[in-house]
Amino acid sequence: MTSIIGNDRHLFIRKILAGLILAAIACAVISGFVIAMILSDRSQETTIVLQLPATIVLNRFIESYELPLFYNALDIMDIIVIDMKKLLNTTFEDKFVNLIVTYFSPTPNITKTTTIQTSFQIIDSTTENIITKSNTHKFNDIESRDPTTTNTIFKSSEIDYIENQNNQTTSIISNNSINRCNITNNTTGQSSIISLKMFLYFQIKNSETISIPEIIDTFQNLKPSIAVVNRCKESSSKTGSFNQMLSTIASSTQVNIDTTTLRNEENVPQSLKSNVTDIAARAVYQFKY
Repeated sequence: MTSIIGNDRHLFIRKILAGLILAAIACAVISGFVIAMILSDRSQETTIVLQLPATIVLNRFIESYELPLFYNALDIMDIIVIDMKKLLNTTFEDKFVNLIVTYFSPTPNITKTTTIQTSFQIIDSTTENIITKSNTHKFNDIESRDPTTTNTIFKSSEIDYIENQNNQTTSIISNNSINRCNITNNTTGQSSIISLKMFLYFQIKNSETISIPEIIDTFQNLKPSIAVVNRCKESSSKTGSFNQMLSTIASSTQVNIDTTTLRNEENVPQSLKSNVTDIAARAVYQFKY
């Protein structure tokens, strides 16, 4: 009798131990699953910074009474950058972090291949005398002024900026009447483009993406006011437009950059400002009116 009771007791203890072991295993499995889910959720909530190289091109028609020279290159660059940031902030909200410009056209680049015979009047700002000139200009496809020569024909589509040049102003001031400076004289204007190269930065969650077509659609609304020099050496403003055909936005790459520092970064480095100003100024000084 005692032997039977003892066996029952050992069997009962074994069953309890087996149950405890199974419960411990179950708890371990459940705990592992919960931890995996938490880690997965945290992974999805992790934010990353994406960098997209971009070339943005704008159209700016040059009227027959205008010259392919910016009235103030830095002002134009600032206007374009501010407009781009406003559009990107509107579309992407806090996902858009910043943009850093690496190149800007020092002058508008003529894109029309044609020979134009022009007869126009230039008003001497010192004597108020009206001088009539007749010029024949032959423009090649996407040309730009070579600021290192006195040639009035534009030679290359881009002039890469050179470091450590002196800062100069390109503003041209005159007191002549605007009405006398904006007469077309029945001559033909010219198409031109303005190019910017930059990096676009976005901060998104690990599970999100940035759509390049959405960025392009956003820039369709880019219509900055672009001032060039007219034949009286005064400012002449006209709205530019986004050139989708020539603009490109490359695929994004993940970069390890502190977003706080990036948001406070200057959109245009000082070295680029100085060199764009210098090249634009030389182009103005060397232009043969």
